[in-house]
Amino acid sequence: MFNPSDWYITPQEYERAAKNGIDKIRLERRIRFSGWDKERAITTPVKKRKPKSKWADVAVSNGIHRNLFFARVNRLGWDEEKAATTPASDVRENMKKVQKHSSRNKHYRHSPELIALAESNGIKYLTYINRVNNCGMDPYEAAVTPLRTRKEAAELGRKAFQEKYGDVNGLFFQKRRASN
Repeated sequence: MFNPSDWYITPQEYERAAKNGIDKIRLERRIRFSGWDKERAITTPVKKRKPKSKWADVAVSNGIHRNLFFARVNRLGWDEEKAATTPASDVRENMKKVQKHSSRNKHYRHSPELIALAESNGIKYLTYINRVNNCGMDPYEAAVTPLRTRKEAAELGRKAFQEKYGDVNGLFFQKRRASN
């Protein structure tokens, strides 16, 4: 349980921390901001940073920015030699790779020959794409299957509706029963 008096740091505790190499500000931050208990904050030594790597200078001489080098080592977990010697990739090349594999660019997967065939058969580009991507048609079949007229589409819709729900007109236009 947290005791509010733990926020107060006595002069003796500051002295103990100073003997362990912990300055006043670090001790206050550990206790008040990080929530450490006093004993841990006073006795835990400060972590020393590793000395600057010789590979950082090699990376700079290879044209790799220091921030990129340290990001590769610290965040990505690369070993220092690989991080210093692998050249930085070009942003434009990376964007082209990402765009090539992006789901937004599905239309780039279709061959220009089939798109031209579809257009020569009177099928618009978006109709062809919709048939392949959304309706699951074979690309060649989508390119050669002619468009339906409005009358044909209405007839197919009417038949499908009747198969699913039966004769709807029978509900509204029933024969009158003879009353007894």
